[in-house]
Amino acid sequence: MSIAYLRYVARDDLAGTSKGTALIESLSSDFPSFNAMRSVVEMVWVLEIIPSSLID
Repeated sequence: MSIAYLRYVARDDLAGTSKGTALIESLSSDFPSFNAMRSVVEMVWVLEIIPSSLID
């Protein structure tokens, strides 16, 4: 799930972004993501360790 969040935010891979978007848009109060906090924390960690030269 964390890779889906990363691809949704980064939008750097067309196939991954599509899958991430589909997964995130499928979540609802009837079908929530119970590991969202762990996934978001992991995504932030990954984005923080990427050298800024690769982001620009």
